Amino acid sequence: MGKTVMRLIDYIAKLEDLDEEKTLYVAEPWTKDSLATALHEPDDCKIPEEAKLASQSYFLELFILREFLTDWEQTLSSPPTKEEKCLRAIDYAKYDA
Repeated sequence: MGKTVMRLIDYIAKLEDLDEEKTLYVAEPWTKDSLATALHEPDDCKIPEEAKLASQSYFLELFILREFLTDWEQTLSSPPTKEEKCLRAIDYAKYDA
């Protein structure tokens, strides 16, 4: 999927297909429709230039996001919608990560 810019909710929906070694950068304010890009985090841990140019900030590493949502889903009595997953991911990135 490389350097594709998509809405955050679309990245959440395709999470299992993404390279978990990448980090998600998302334009603020973070909403399900915010534009996002999955990129390799630079060695200096700074925001990649491509994300800066798109006014995107660090969101989460994909492996952390995948683990978090998988663990959360296991506590639910029914599978969440992609909107619910996206909102939970935003809350986690804002307040818990």
